[in-house]
Amino acid sequence: MITRRDDASRGLTREELLALPAAVDLETANRALSLSRTTGYDLVKRGRYPCTVLRLGNASRSGL
Repeated sequence: MITRRDDASRGLTREELLALPAAVDLETANRALSLSRTTGYDLVKRGRYPCTVLRLGNASRSGL
């Protein structure tokens, strides 16, 4: 999970990608896919996110 603002601007390393669980929060998925927060959520809203998105109440998770 992203905890610092400056982490959100860089992509994930290969090791970080391989260590991810099967489903991650959208902030982490956006970072892994090098998408901005706005673009990522817009793609989810339009049904065009490049991965499966699971809706869990008000929360969304992406299966990378």
